[in-house]
Amino acid sequence: MESQARAHKSAKEVGKTRQVRTELTSIYDLFLRYTAASAEAYPEKEHLTKLLKDLNTIRDSKRRLAGSSKKDKKVKEEETTQVAG
Repeated sequence: MESQARAHKSAKEVGKTRQVRTELTSIYDLFLRYTAASAEAYPEKEHLTKLLKDLNTIRDSKRRLAGSSKKDKKVKEEETTQVAG
């Protein structure tokens, strides 16, 4: 009974974590769009252009890291399948 309660609590925490992550991603995307629009509308404000460039650099590096971890997972799954099969 106690293990079921722990499993239920854990599932709730995972759901909440996913919800917070989705909300943060949405807010970040809106901020990025706002920054891009502002940098385009006001090219004389160099700090906006620099901020946009920095944000794009961060986003690109995050994508590369996320992509490599997904590839690593696929390789591990394939190795597991080959060992088991």
